[in-house]
Amino acid sequence: MAARLGEGDEALMALARGLAAAVDAAPENAALWREYRAAVAALTEAGAAGDVDDDTQAFIFALRKPVRPEVGNT
Repeated sequence: MAARLGEGDEALMALARGLAAAVDAAPENAALWREYRAAVAALTEAGAAGDVDDDTQAFIFALRKPVRPEVGNT
């Protein structure tokens, strides 16, 4: 599967680059990491151009799904 990003994806690429620089500058900022992760997922989807196999779909889902510990008394 070859990734295909077009001219319409330039803003998304710029967003991801800007967030990557911000995360590099402040790696302790969880909010930046969340936004960066979402941008990477969006780029992955845009690059797949509808040609997403099961492994890619699972990877994208893993990026989007927040990992939180279970709370409460079982």
